[in-house]
Amino acid sequence: MDTENSTMSLQQVGFPDVVVWNPWIQGSANIADLEDNAYQHFVCIESAMIEKPVTLGAGAQ
Repeated sequence: MDTENSTMSLQQVGFPDVVVWNPWIQGSANIADLEDNAYQHFVCIESAMIEKPVTLGAGAQ
């Protein structure tokens, strides 16, 4: 994906929403296997349930 015109298609199952985030400087400092400037080169993409939140009881999955 290190090209100027790259595209990527992602699919998810079971969750209708997506969260895109980056730990930035402070968060990256707490991740042992990241170099100091690594946060500048990636984003995290996670499946999510935002519009219709689900509340789980203790021990539930």
